[in-house]
Amino acid sequence: MSQLVDAISESTAGTPVNEHSDLGSILAGMVHTLGSGAAAARALGVSPTTFYRWRNAATGRARGISQQPKAGRRTMVAAIRRAGLKPDKERAIRSGAHSLKVKGWVRVSKDRRLRTIDFATSFSQRDRDRFLNAWLSGDDERADRALTVAIDVNYVEDIYFDQIEWARYTPGGL
Repeated sequence: MSQLVDAISESTAGTPVNEHSDLGSILAGMVHTLGSGAAAARALGVSPTTFYRWRNAATGRARGISQQPKAGRRTMVAAIRRAGLKPDKERAIRSGAHSLKVKGWVRVSKDRRLRTIDFATSFSQRDRDRFLNAWLSGDDERADRALTVAIDVNYVEDIYFDQIEWARYTPGGL
């Protein structure tokens, strides 16, 4: 289901990067989401010069000094997600005022069909928080497990999205 986590990442934070993405994509995603290299550097607690050197190393630029990042990819992904998720939307997701909706090809047993599923009343606050905390930390494996368990326990056991058209949080939850 990591495809589902990626779809949520793209719609919620505006970028589909995860900790397994190449470093150049992650750093570009930081600049895009945070607005500038200087803002990305601040989010990671490094100087703009250091961030610039990291981008040089990631892109293989011959100009300037390059340096391998000291910050982990998960830390960078977490910064992108934290910056891309507005506080009012985060509150709405946690409270259940925004619901996770997913459109995709779903398999349950041997049946496969295109469906839009609204998990509005399915997830408890604990399930919503568990997924959102893991996702915001950049830990997609933990986020995927939390989402899979929440769907199995609260919606339909063994449901499987084998192709996702989109996934997003929308107003209209509990």
